[in-house]
Amino acid sequence: MDSVFHLSEFKTLRRLGSGKFGKVVLVQSDVDRGLPSQLYAVKVVTHLNKSILNLSNVDNITKVKNEIKLINSVNQFNHPNILKLYSIIKNDTVSKLYFVMEYCQKGELSSTNLINFPTSNKLQNLQSKLKQIVQGLEFLHSQNIIHRDIKPSNLLLTESGILKISDFGTCYRLTDDDKIDQFEIYKTITGTPLFIAPEVCSTQAPNKQKDYFKVDLWSLGITLFYLFFRSYPYYNENEFKLFNDIKTTDANIPKIITDCFLLMEVKDKKNLQSDYNLDFVAYYKSLTTVIKKLLIRDPSDRMSMKNLKASKIFKLFTSSEDYSKFIHFNDS
Repeated sequence: MDSVFHLSEFKTLRRLGSGKFGKVVLVQSDVDRGLPSQLYAVKVVTHLNKSILNLSNVDNITKVKNEIKLINSVNQFNHPNILKLYSIIKNDTVSKLYFVMEYCQKGELSSTNLINFPTSNKLQNLQSKLKQIVQGLEFLHSQNIIHRDIKPSNLLLTESGILKISDFGTCYRLTDDDKIDQFEIYKTITGTPLFIAPEVCSTQAPNKQKDYFKVDLWSLGITLFYLFFRSYPYYNENEFKLFNDIKTTDANIPKIITDCFLLMEVKDKKNLQSDYNLDFVAYYKSLTTVIKKLLIRDPSDRMSMKNLKASKIFKLFTSSEDYSKFIHFNDS
């Protein structure tokens, strides 16, 4: 965040979204800073009082303060799969904060742009997106950061097909005090209910600290399930009943292969044995295996990041050189 931004340089073009803390708008700057674009996404955090703007009232500003701290810490690495924050502007007069972020033109990840963008090779597009999610999430975990709200709307795509993990307001960085970590992760329920892991719903921390990160892997499993089957494995408008289902029942992976949208891509539905269709079938089978392992309710048995990276979905239809680059992407 080296460049100084000013509200006066922005022209608001349209609203991109909204949430509990305010809205996100697309703006255009009249200042050329040599960045890829003069378009920015600005998150406007509203309903703040002066104590929040001074970042002194912990009870009121924990989420905002946490987001600023986390983004500042990860920004220095300039990771390609983490949304870039350029500046934070305070406006004490109207009690608002403005997060000036890079703009992702293609918006949030969906079943459609997952496979149809940016090339004509649908399987290549799909595999690339999955790799980038894992690369970004693995990086956060390497910094002892648990995201706690992985879901399609927090996975954004640029014009060139680069995937960015966004929204760090729910993130938590592990400390040297395991009791504090357990309380923050498992006693304070944070995130989107449909994507929350069973151990968080039951407020029961796993025995090993390495399994704390698996709350994100569960959310990734729910995300993949939703993107591939266009439904949720757990759904109830009553949050208490939803959490009870998540804690006590196994996710039901559709057994009928045509339930997966990937099979809608077959070129010749009468010839399911064609090479093209067999590729989709092979990928479907590998994907469902991964989703099942990500949605194991016991975190000690749930698929780890290491095993996820070693799964077949990243080995199919790719060269050994490209696979090696993926495996070692975050090593440097």
